[in-house]
Amino acid sequence: MLWLFTDTQAPEGGYTAAYNVLIDQAGTYQLDLTSTPPNESWASHFDIKINEGAFNRVTNAVEYGQINSTVRQFHLDGVDLKAGLNTIVFRVTDRRAQPDQKYTMFIDSFSLSPAPLELKTLTTEAPLNVFQDGNPVKLGVQLTAMAQQGTEVAVDITDYWSSGTEHHTVTFPAGSKSADLTLTGLAKGHYRYTAQLTGSEQTVSGMFAVVSALSDRPALGDTPFGLDTAAAWLVPKSKMEDFASAMKLSGISWARDRMNWGDTVNPGPGAFNFAADSSDESTQALSDNGINVLMAYHSAPSWTTANGSKLPYNLFAAYDFARSAADYYGNRVDTWEMWNEPENPFTNTDETADEYAAFLKAAAIGYRDSAANPTLSVSGFALLPGNYENLLAQNDIFPYIDIYNFHRHQRNKPGVFPVPFPDGVAAHQAFLDQNGGGDKPMWVSEAGLAIASQAPNDITYEEQKAQARYLVTSTVTSLSQGSDKQFYFVAPPYQENSYYWGLFGRSFTPYAAYAAEAAMTEALGKGQYAGALQGLPNGVTGYAFHDGADSVLVLWGTSSTAVTLSLEQPQAVLTDFMGRKQTLTPAGDGSYSIPVGNDPVYVRIAGNVSVPLSGGSVSGTDSVPPATPLTAAERVVLVQRYPQEVSADSKKYGYTLAADQPTTVKVEAYNFNDVPMTGTIEGVAGGGWTLSETSKSVTIQPFEKAEVEFQVSAGPNVVPNLSSPISFQGTFGGQMTTKAVSDVRTVQDVPISQLVAGSADPASWRLDLPDAIASVGTGAITTGTDTGSVQFDYAFTNGDRWAYPYLILPAGDGLYRLRGTGVRYLCRSSVGRNDVKALPQGEHRLPLLHGGRLFDQAGLEPDSHSV
Repeated sequence: MLWLFTDTQAPEGGYTAAYNVLIDQAGTYQLDLTSTPPNESWASHFDIKINEGAFNRVTNAVEYGQINSTVRQFHLDGVDLKAGLNTIVFRVTDRRAQPDQKYTMFIDSFSLSPAPLELKTLTTEAPLNVFQDGNPVKLGVQLTAMAQQGTEVAVDITDYWSSGTEHHTVTFPAGSKSADLTLTGLAKGHYRYTAQLTGSEQTVSGMFAVVSALSDRPALGDTPFGLDTAAAWLVPKSKMEDFASAMKLSGISWARDRMNWGDTVNPGPGAFNFAADSSDESTQALSDNGINVLMAYHSAPSWTTANGSKLPYNLFAAYDFARSAADYYGNRVDTWEMWNEPENPFTNTDETADEYAAFLKAAAIGYRDSAANPTLSVSGFALLPGNYENLLAQNDIFPYIDIYNFHRHQRNKPGVFPVPFPDGVAAHQAFLDQNGGGDKPMWVSEAGLAIASQAPNDITYEEQKAQARYLVTSTVTSLSQGSDKQFYFVAPPYQENSYYWGLFGRSFTPYAAYAAEAAMTEALGKGQYAGALQGLPNGVTGYAFHDGADSVLVLWGTSSTAVTLSLEQPQAVLTDFMGRKQTLTPAGDGSYSIPVGNDPVYVRIAGNVSVPLSGGSVSGTDSVPPATPLTAAERVVLVQRYPQEVSADSKKYGYTLAADQPTTVKVEAYNFNDVPMTGTIEGVAGGGWTLSETSKSVTIQPFEKAEVEFQVSAGPNVVPNLSSPISFQGTFGGQMTTKAVSDVRTVQDVPISQLVAGSADPASWRLDLPDAIASVGTGAITTGTDTGSVQFDYAFTNGDRWAYPYLILPAGDGLYRLRGTGVRYLCRSSVGRNDVKALPQGEHRLPLLHGGRLFDQAGLEPDSHSV
């Protein structure tokens, strides 16, 4: 019926499609539509108009089936039609947000059927059903058709703890389709309602939250608490203002957003149309609500790339975009995050860490040259520090960033409390300390809990509780380990494959975790970490934070218990998990009895904590240290370019060069200064490799690029399969540029004969099932049939099929004398495609021979084999 898929600018009034339908009898009709989704970021949102009425944005569509991944079936709101000819008009005025910005809408069919008298929905005027404490909770009860005399709807209200159910009855005047239910005196927390039309078995359920009124919360400005919102991509324009208001009511001070740097925004050099991107509206809405924005992106216009790259090949384009974007968004965007997870699929397998480093440097110079001069973050890393991050450090990225950034996600583990926050903060801090970046604040810009779920169902209430508890325990744990900000992933409704992540349900109503976020941010205030509480009973965890002159304790336990604390204060305020407060007075001996369980609680006292603390270090600092101005030489960016034929899998392994002939490497030097730069570019080859020349002279005009070429050859001492660095650095006016370092290698099979001691003994291996696959399967390790082998048997039930067995290497230094170690593995033909990731752990690293190749690195990405 309708196929709209175009870049062409919509005419005034938008793209429209009108359909005439004949109706025998006037009344309310159910409109069912088979189309692209009205609220996904990859499709255009659309409006509907009935006859001479106004256009209304489709926001409450209920999905009830799928034709394919693109076209789905929806129940839309009932429409009032007259007898005879009626006109239904569909309108598209907005481009989709991703992966490009085309106008995109498909309609396969729609149908109309007389709407029976049924309960339709319950609505509120509060933003996304979030009410401020002290205000009445007003629910609008809606019917699908006009009420008869005596029509009633029963409404039951239940709180987070299911501690009691309020029963209410709503009576409709004859001929009406709506009536109001006003509730007063509800305490802060999360609530569920169930409504039922008298005489019908049909029920309508939903959720709302009551949080502290804005007037009762101090303006904190900058705290450690943020949410990844991806609002530009995940929030329809029709809900943007309400969403931003709900974010403000949650008490967060930071939101992470997204934008598309693509051909629509930047169609050619010097041409920008930022108003065409959905982030223009989302950043305005968030900024208007006093929320700081961290902006991420991972795309580039096609004209800036080469050979199918995702990163811009043209570094001047990266500079121009950064400077122009910072000037356009101004103080709406406080921090720019340059790309997203580059070591993962957001760059290609032939795009190396040093190429990302060159892009980062060019973009950073552009941002710093803008009038806005925002703070800058490296891209959030998906994995623990490994070879990719090590190569970035060798490329001297730290002068160009203010913030270090990474991601840590977890899967829900039913029946487990607390669901552990994944290790990683300490590893990233160690990486910074070891590579000269220890002064950079660490932000965790994505940290979520994946909950197995499928549309159109919301997650269960037990899963909501697990999500709410994890939000608090993971945030507090992360801050205690040394992170400075935590962005929970993700605020809006979001389904990724078979997992749900959002703090809001599919209809944009708040889950319990939203109420928990609001309670946590109010209870912890400035949230400056002070230390872990000592001397607590087994199964109880507690941490202390500073909020101005007060101290706030956070406690939770594996079971319900009472914890006795001597706080040496005449009064304390206990805040429960949902934000309800009560004043405590001490017992005769001055101690307080604090009820602790799976739902974290907060205890606020004046002054410092008298309970013993350990590991205290203030995190959640108020500001990022000011950046040191770049020198003229640091505004010259070098990048190595190798032939395409040697670049396969270079992100993992480095460039694969021939052992018997030289390879030409082109060194591009970009001058981001307003004056010419004359100097030399010097090269150093490691690992037995040689360069045809050690230095070359170069003059680079302002904002132009110069190129010099070197020949790289394998010398007689090159170790086959071992990645080695090729480094270039410039000297201009006595100042040094930052380095451009690439890894190169040759490929040659190397025999392995000596077994690592203990590797054939199942007792030397750990399955680590509790944190690995316990939620989706079982595993066992036995002696293998081949000499020197062990056998792994896994039985997976659902979800991602993965496991991390650990081999405990023998003590002593004998292994460090080896040129490399390797793992040979076989799998049954029925297994099909499989991936192996080798992750050496511990203070010392061994070179690893992988698939007949030798690598010396801290961690390897997955490598597929067919055996």
